[in-house]
Amino acid sequence: MDAILNSKNMISDILNGISVVVEDDSITPEDLNDDQKCTLWVKEGDIYTPDVTIQIANSLPSGVYKMIMHDRMWRATTVPVKTDELYSFPDNLTDVILSEVEEFWGKKEIYEKHNIVHKRGILLCGAPGCGKTSIIQLLSKQIVEKNGIVFVASDRDSFYGLVENIKTIKEIEKDRPIITIIEDVDQIIAQFGGDAGILDFLDGSKSIANHLCILTSNDTTDLSEALLRPSRIDLIYEIPNPKSDIRRAYFKNKGVAPEKLTEMVTATKGLSFAELKEVFIAVEVMGKPLEGVIKRIKEPFKSKDYLHKVQKIKGI
Repeated sequence: MDAILNSKNMISDILNGISVVVEDDSITPEDLNDDQKCTLWVKEGDIYTPDVTIQIANSLPSGVYKMIMHDRMWRATTVPVKTDELYSFPDNLTDVILSEVEEFWGKKEIYEKHNIVHKRGILLCGAPGCGKTSIIQLLSKQIVEKNGIVFVASDRDSFYGLVENIKTIKEIEKDRPIITIIEDVDQIIAQFGGDAGILDFLDGSKSIANHLCILTSNDTTDLSEALLRPSRIDLIYEIPNPKSDIRRAYFKNKGVAPEKLTEMVTATKGLSFAELKEVFIAVEVMGKPLEGVIKRIKEPFKSKDYLHKVQKIKGI
């Protein structure tokens, strides 16, 4: 299908703001299905670019996406999903959150019956390494398996791209649930110098219906009351460090010898998921003594202490 200038039939918005002109007046946007490829004249201002081969999709394939700026255009790029086997164990907070998400999606008609916008905000908070990202990955995996789409924002630029495009995304994906994930929302707020953009996204001019937004934060002390109130953040889950049964299951699943399990479970009390992984690698893979590894993790290396020792040795 070749395209030429000055044809009557204009197809716009499909290509995120770029207008294209096609030769055949009978062609409509609906005729351009997922499998068709078109060579088009692409118009940007007064500039027309020929021989641009474009595949137009009526809907995004199920997956996880991030909005990025490329060639002065916002584009949705896929993000790989990696799940942590630690969260495959039963009786943990992930199951509770997944259940809440499932229940929310099943209540759309009830929301509409009571004239309530079908949207929900969930905040996951906890210290770095506690497992927030692992929960997000598992949620994303399950949503994708059910033909859903997830948009992730992890910094100022990707969040800005999401805010600028969320209405257009919803117009294209009219009947599809939209899940957005805003990681480290406290840091994004700091980068913007305030939370006005987040508030507008959750419950303002940029908010959409049939939408679940999951946010993560290492520290909630700097989050405003305006952000944390219901209808913006409806549920808050604090992610604790793993209890003894989860630690035991983790090390057992990794193949730690039965006679070493109790010692490792006891020694790792209070450690995060990320720290459990380091203990396993250091002790079982690298062959380091458990006591030394635990001490190193609980009493982190400080560069100034090292510098002081070097100066002392050199007599400085």
